Amino acid sequence: MKPDDVARAWEANAETWTRHARRGLDVYRDALNTPTFLAMLPPVDGLVGLDIGCGEGSNTRQLVRRGACMRAVDIAPTFIRHAQEAEAADPLGITFTLGDGLSLPFKDGGFDFATAFMSLMDMPDPGQALREAARVLRPGGFLQFSILHPCFMPPHRKVLRDDEGRVRGVELGGYFHRIDGREDTWWFSTLPKAERDEVEPFRTPRFHRTLSEWIAMILGTGLVIEAMGEPRADPKLARTVPIVADTAVVPLFLHMRARKPPAPLLTSLDHVQLAMPPGREAEARTFYAGLLGLAEVAKPFNLAARGGCWFVGGATKLHLGVDCDFVPARKAHPALLIPNLAELVSRLEAAGYLCRADEPLDGYDRRYVDDPFGNRIELMQVAARASGAAADSTDDVVTIKAGELRLLDAGTRASAQEVATLLHDDFVEFGSSGRVFDKSATVSSLAAEGNSVGTIVREAGDFTFRRLGPDAVLVTYRVSRHTPDAADKKSLRSSVWIRAEAGWRLLFHQGTTSAERSIEES
Repeated sequence: MKPDDVARAWEANAETWTRHARRGLDVYRDALNTPTFLAMLPPVDGLVGLDIGCGEGSNTRQLVRRGACMRAVDIAPTFIRHAQEAEAADPLGITFTLGDGLSLPFKDGGFDFATAFMSLMDMPDPGQALREAARVLRPGGFLQFSILHPCFMPPHRKVLRDDEGRVRGVELGGYFHRIDGREDTWWFSTLPKAERDEVEPFRTPRFHRTLSEWIAMILGTGLVIEAMGEPRADPKLARTVPIVADTAVVPLFLHMRARKPPAPLLTSLDHVQLAMPPGREAEARTFYAGLLGLAEVAKPFNLAARGGCWFVGGATKLHLGVDCDFVPARKAHPALLIPNLAELVSRLEAAGYLCRADEPLDGYDRRYVDDPFGNRIELMQVAARASGAAADSTDDVVTIKAGELRLLDAGTRASAQEVATLLHDDFVEFGSSGRVFDKSATVSSLAAEGNSVGTIVREAGDFTFRRLGPDAVLVTYRVSRHTPDAADKKSLRSSVWIRAEAGWRLLFHQGTTSAERSIEES
């Protein structure tokens, strides 16, 4: 059935429907459906609302009496005429508009809330009607609607009564039978039989969808379901208004409320700012532009006098601001995505910046480096292969070298936890004294050096890497050990690293005292 056919059907019903409803013949609406709908409705005082499929306007007027400022729309001209006449007789400030719920004549985001009292299931494309309702809601606004219950008002429904007329059950059928425009013929059940020969019955087009289809349509609009209701007659109402007693057995109506997610308060990150000491802009430019490859941009005129530098790289903006009471950021840090991490690490280390590895992060290769002022910077590259796949030799070398340098760092050696993460559980070291250390003894021995942090400096160079197998690498290098009150000590180191489940770990290490010669000469 086409929308024009639906419009003609409801226009044909509108005159009689208005007259009978205003006589109080729509008992299900007045005694049960609308009161429970309004009880479920959030406060609307001061809100701007839209009533979709408003009919002759009775429910719209109840919303205004709750403090809402209402507009309303319906597809049948006669309904709109009667609603406007009621508004003229008792003005409440409602604007009634002729329009189709499948193409609402309102701008996007213009309403705080929308209601649809028993109208959406009468539209030929309820999914489109829901999308239109969502469109005209502002972010954070809600839609509340009532429909015939898809589970308990399927294409076939018959109320079963006992000999005394009491409802004992409901016979249901055809739940999964999708219908699109079947015309149902009926009167309000309270219309006296004598009058039924004098008035045409309602002929309403029916568009049945299952409950799961309704939920899928709602979620498909981006709305979030936050409340559902199934009105039922309590014992008192069933006694006083026996017509609605069948709803004490199974519900006839379903109420739903869904909300449009609020607009995000944060759309994106504009820039990251790091502090720096006064007067050291040249060092910042050498590091961030010369080594990291960021481009410097001029600071705004009104900010330039404060000092510092601004850098950009792609969508990344990094600002260095002068702080007279500067303290380096040792924990909080920016993380920069790098296209070629190994190349950048080599460039940084050649310039004297130590790049440190850390615990593996699935999907990334990463290192840490300190800028000239001691601020911690994370360098990240998206891993070329899935987690657990073998890395290429360049990545392996970078990881292993970073591990060796960490083990030479006095701060790392003082941390038993950091050392333990670098050593394999079967680790063995042959010391220059001839002693043999396992993992536990090595962790304890290095931790005991804690009071030397800042007084002993170790520098490493002449690294060579020889692959012993797909998951084993031999490393050799030289170390110079500097102490304030003693001559430098030099040693040749050799290590074997193996790839474990958690990444590369040091399995074997040996140090031998040496003279000042290169590896090629020794």
